[in-house]
Amino acid sequence: MAGEYGVQAQVPGDFEAPDKVLYGLTARQVAIVAGAGGLVWLAWRLLGPVLPPAVIGISALPELGVAVVVAEGR
Repeated sequence: MAGEYGVQAQVPGDFEAPDKVLYGLTARQVAIVAGAGGLVWLAWRLLGPVLPPAVIGISALPELGVAVVVAEGR
């Protein structure tokens, strides 16, 4: 029954917060990390025949670290 004030609903206090879409990350954060992952994959495909996998993997760590810091920062 609606009552004197009409239908009432509870609204969460953080309704303006961005939605979490994957592993607690927002869509913007997922896009940033996925873009960096795509660049690492591209480097792997292009440089794989010429460089050892360890060199490519170690070289990818700073790039992925920067991507995570940019994605988590505001």
